[in-house]
Amino acid sequence: MFYILLIIALLAFVIFLVKTFRKYNKEFAEKRSEFVAYLDEIGDIETLKAIGEINWFGQREQVFPRYSQIVNYIEEKYAKTKDEKFKKFLEDYRVHVGNFSIVMPMIIISILVIIHSVGKLISGL
Repeated sequence: MFYILLIIALLAFVIFLVKTFRKYNKEFAEKRSEFVAYLDEIGDIETLKAIGEINWFGQREQVFPRYSQIVNYIEEKYAKTKDEKFKKFLEDYRVHVGNFSIVMPMIIISILVIIHSVGKLISGL
C-alpha cells in the first residue's frame, strides 16, 4: 500500500514539475525570439552565432553552445556596447538555466524512485 501511495504522489509531483518546466521554457523561448529579432534588426550576425541561432555554416538552425560560451560572449558584448537588451537577455538566460538545473534533476530522481517503487511492488506480489 505504501508503494502505491508513493507512486501516485510522485507521479503527481512529476506532472507538476513537467508543467512548470514547460511554462519556464515557453517564457524563455518568447524572450529569446524577441532578442533574436532585435539582433536581426541591428544585423549582429556574430552574436546570433554566439547564442546558437546560426550554425557554423551561416545557416539558420538552432544549435546549443555551452553555457559558459554564451554567458562570456554576452558579458563581453554588453561591456563593449552598454546595450540594455544584452543585459536583459543575460539575466533571462541565467534564470532559465537556473530553473532547468533545479527542475530537471528533480524530475529524473522522481522517475527513478517511481521505477524503484514499481519494482518493489511487483517483487512483493
